[in-house]
Amino acid sequence: MATDQDVTVVDAIHHALAPYHRLPDVHLVDGASTSGEKLVTSQHEYQMDLMGPMRQDQSWQAHDAQAFAIGHFQIDWDQESVVCPMGKQRRPWKPSKGPRGTPTLQVTLYRKDCAACRVRERCTRSPTEARGLTLHPQAQHLALHAARERQHTERFKEDYKRRAGIEGTLSQAAFAFGMRRTRYRGLQKTHFHHLATAMAINRQRFVDWVWAIPPSKTRQSHFARLELAA
Repeated sequence: MATDQDVTVVDAIHHALAPYHRLPDVHLVDGASTSGEKLVTSQHEYQMDLMGPMRQDQSWQAHDAQAFAIGHFQIDWDQESVVCPMGKQRRPWKPSKGPRGTPTLQVTLYRKDCAACRVRERCTRSPTEARGLTLHPQAQHLALHAARERQHTERFKEDYKRRAGIEGTLSQAAFAFGMRRTRYRGLQKTHFHHLATAMAINRQRFVDWVWAIPPSKTRQSHFARLELAA
């Protein structure tokens, strides 16, 4: 459905493809469809690599080179303890839930340790409260960390280039073949319209291939061209 967000249909797509043995080894998705939960589910339930740009840590500590982000803390999953960069330990943590009801782990260091810390300003902006951390469950936490590390590699950039072909097909369907607006009423007729459009795209591409018409280049905005020129 047009009103459904991408992130809500990833599991449905995998579930629908699995009985027909049509699951890919690697599923290239956009940034809206990646999360720790979906990374783990895709790997454990379908043995599939969900590849896409990961949303970065939005905390201010992660964007300050002098601050202590979550990666600076030592996490002992077996003992359910966290050790801060200055060596202070906090255990155990408490199960909690995120904004969407997803399970998280809440860690709050001891107030007395944070109050006496000489580098407190690198860890928290609160004048009185201790540093708090929100962790994903272990499998999701490790999957997120690995995915964020991977997306900075040249291999990821090269593999993810294939996503441009997917976006190009969607753009061609929307702008060259008018698929943004349905010509019919009812889901069945609209679905048939989509199938007919897909066949038209294949036919157009076949004709272009026969006549050796080169594909269009990716459009760059005027601002992007100025930035490259600078």
